[in-house]
Amino acid sequence: MFKSFLNSIGYEGAGKPKARNPQEIDVDIDYPGSNFNIKFASFCFFDKTRFRMYERLASPIEAGVPIKVAISQLYQRAAFKSENGTQATVLRYLLYTINNGSPVSEGLRPFIPLNEQLLLRAGEEKGNLSAAFFRAARNIESRGKIKSEIKSALAKPMFLTIGILVLLFFIGMHVAPQLDVILPMDMWAGPARNLAITSSFVTSMWFPLFLLLCVGFMMLLLWSQKRITGKWRIYLEKIPPYSCLLYTSPSPRD
Repeated sequence: MFKSFLNSIGYEGAGKPKARNPQEIDVDIDYPGSNFNIKFASFCFFDKTRFRMYERLASPIEAGVPIKVAISQLYQRAAFKSENGTQATVLRYLLYTINNGSPVSEGLRPFIPLNEQLLLRAGEEKGNLSAAFFRAARNIESRGKIKSEIKSALAKPMFLTIGILVLLFFIGMHVAPQLDVILPMDMWAGPARNLAITSSFVTSMWFPLFLLLCVGFMMLLLWSQKRITGKWRIYLEKIPPYSCLLYTSPSPRD
């Protein structure tokens, strides 16, 4: 009866709520955000975050929702959680570039690797951006599986090496000094002498410096992996450790 009364007076909310036209959800951004937030988002826009964003953009675009509307909807949800969050910052910058006439691939250029940007650009040229988003997401998923397998393969020798170093440190600190009282290390021969020399090095002041050099070399190696290109990269790919590394294309962020 109450519902009939509301209908009689012309109240529009008496029936089922009308679905909002997705064309109406459009956010105009006139400020892309601070440089600090953009740089920070570029650094923190990891694979999992990009994968979720690609999936959430591809589905509505494939269903016929305009690209800008789909991005606006996702931005509103991300900004509701945290206006300065990584995804909200990326989508805000993306909307700003779209409002200024740039394509999606150009708006995401500061945040994504070059191979993903090329996929999106190819999708824009073919008029099928949703498929490009899906391909970019599958690319991240495949690369993640490869990285996981490499980490699993490296985990066992790494833990084995750490265990050996701990054992050598224990021998050098506790076992070798007691044996040295019985028989001086200078008189040790064969494997025992090699063990004494190795354990002495592990317990010396030079060993931490050696570890720092190893860590620095690995960091330099990972840093150069994404930045060395051209003819030098072709030569380096033929020798270890570059020949053993998972190649990652240079990113415009770098």
